[in-house]
Amino acid sequence: GFPYHALACGLSLKVRYFDPKVGSYVTLPEVEAHGEGSQVLDWRIEERDGHSFVEFAIPRQIFDVAKLPLVIPPTVSTDKGVVISGKGPWWLTGTICRAYRTAKWIAVFTPQESARRDSEGKKWSEKFPGLAPAVVISSSDPAVKVGSVIFFNLPV
Repeated sequence: GFPYHALACGLSLKVRYFDPKVGSYVTLPEVEAHGEGSQVLDWRIEERDGHSFVEFAIPRQIFDVAKLPLVIPPTVSTDKGVVISGKGPWWLTGTICRAYRTAKWIAVFTPQESARRDSEGKKWSEKFPGLAPAVVISSSDPAVKVGSVIFFNLPV
């Protein structure tokens, strides 16, 4: 999903994701981060030295697309990067990503990278114990390139 999120963050136009489970396109609403975030999702925030960590969870693991305009991510520092983590439909993650477009960079945790083996046959978790991978989907920082994988500590 990270190529779609990169486009969603890079375009100022309306963005739609196709979801076969919904049976149609889902338009990402324009939302802004505010306060502690809306209550339609559960939020976990950690301000870290190099980035803000934002994790979302869907209560009861079911999210109705009709509630998407009610998603208000929590306010975090945007003068550094933002790492977003959470399990949900791509259009939900894309909406959250777009809310942080003014951050120095945005990366999305990609757990599937943890299971990928490198050319030597080692998994990420074997090479980088305790660290998780996130793919950068948006950046205004020349030192952090879109598509690069950054390491971050998993929350305790």
